[in-house]
Amino acid sequence: MTILTAGARELEARKVSRARRYRIEFVADWKQAAARFSDLCPSTPFQHPQWLDAWYGAFAGTGHVEPLIAIVSDAATGEPIALLPLIRRPQKGIRIVEFADLSLTDYNAPMLTAAAPRTARAARALWRDLTAALRRMPGGADLIRLQKMPADLDGKPNPLALLDGAGPCSLNGNVVTTGDDFDAYRYSLDRTVRKELERSWRVFMRYPAATFKIVADRNEALRIGCSNLGCISFSMTRPAPRSTASWSAAALTTVMSWRRH
Repeated sequence: MTILTAGARELEARKVSRARRYRIEFVADWKQAAARFSDLCPSTPFQHPQWLDAWYGAFAGTGHVEPLIAIVSDAATGEPIALLPLIRRPQKGIRIVEFADLSLTDYNAPMLTAAAPRTARAARALWRDLTAALRRMPGGADLIRLQKMPADLDGKPNPLALLDGAGPCSLNGNVVTTGDDFDAYRYSLDRTVRKELERSWRVFMRYPAATFKIVADRNEALRIGCSNLGCISFSMTRPAPRSTASWSAAALTTVMSWRRH
């Protein structure tokens, strides 16, 4: 799913805005935001707190990346609703609010509690209050761009995919079933494809430290992935290139009032 929104005001590191149905708060500290939620269920490994902690630790403050984490709660009761791991960064003179991604995340999504919106009507209220809170922020942002969002989040609807403007994304994911015998699967492929796989393997193995593992343990997978984020951050000396991926089932464009210069 992709969301494009133009013309919000500049976003501070921390700002509280009270909306009519949902209370929206923006914070810059991931640990502070995550501590507010006790029942978050990550829909993919890329919404796991350990992954996001490593991501913000690696990239916050580098390449003009500013953390902007949206905490959504019920305005009347204060009950936690959702957490949106966002950032703000400039790109070709345009100030963009987007997910903490920088082309490293396969799937982006809001992190939802059991009280998150399940209907299109409630989703519209959440989006209206979120964009209204952004408009009230002093300063300026030119674009809100939320990409690579699945329509289904661990068996629950993605509230942003329920909005009226949702449509197909430019990219999609594909499931490959290999079975227990990988060699049997490999020899079922076209000869040209097999040759290309073999060539790619030879190129990969030229690197002295190259290894291939099948990791079945979730914690081990997170440890490997998060440790690699730290390595990537050291090589990042300029703003990250534009992410053109949109890996999901739906896309949405919402235009706000244009920023006046």
